[in-house]
Amino acid sequence: MNPSEQNRFEYAGLTDVGRVRDTNQDRILMCPEYNFFAVIDGMGGLSDGESTADAIAQTMPLFFEEYYRDVNFLRVNPKASCLFAKQFISKTICDISDAIHDKNLASGDIVFGATLTCVWFIEKEAIFANIGDSRGYIFDNLRKELSRITTDHNIAAVLVDKHELSAEQASNHELSRKLTRFVGMPPPAIPDIYITDILPGDTFFLCSDGVTSMLTDKQIETILRRNTEINETCSVIVDQSNRNGGKDNIAAICVKPLLNNSSDEDLERPPTK
Repeated sequence: MNPSEQNRFEYAGLTDVGRVRDTNQDRILMCPEYNFFAVIDGMGGLSDGESTADAIAQTMPLFFEEYYRDVNFLRVNPKASCLFAKQFISKTICDISDAIHDKNLASGDIVFGATLTCVWFIEKEAIFANIGDSRGYIFDNLRKELSRITTDHNIAAVLVDKHELSAEQASNHELSRKLTRFVGMPPPAIPDIYITDILPGDTFFLCSDGVTSMLTDKQIETILRRNTEINETCSVIVDQSNRNGGKDNIAAICVKPLLNNSSDEDLERPPTK
């Protein structure tokens, strides 16, 4: 199965060191040849967070190269492809995390770690995978609405679920920096997986917490509403995050799948699976 036969995209991505950090540990991974896009955030409190982000960015395309070489049978059974892909992306993230955890064991401490949010387009569905506190969103260009797809894996998010913090309080709470899941954690490192339909006009937006700690979801939505060019959208996201403090590294990716033979009329998004 040739991935280029499935989808075409408009896409853009940008990273920035921000205004406080000395180095940039955020990475963007854009692989349109595999229908795959990811934001990787090396954990700033660790001595090897940057090298962890680099290792993930270099390793993941190798898994996808193998996937598309080995699954030609899915061409005749497209309904099976999404389920198979869901299992594949989950196992890939687990395997990469376990390999990084082995390096932590060898060092005698947790020095390698990163967060990962990604989206993979299979036929007319999008598979989000998330581990950590980077985020994935969908902006509905027809209704001009932003929907957050992923859930943060940190203690502040746990307290929001328990109604002990509001979402607004959690965004900059000190416990938002305490991750409950990350790449390189002790096994099992199980990512959250979300599957949603791709609708005409959708923009898929991925970002690190260097964006979401500086901008609210409403502010991100406003930027996406006002900027139709995705390169400009990423630039404005980065600029505004810096204007609001730029306290962390910043990473943003926008992707617009180009669907064929689709009508914009009376489309409703089914619930995320």
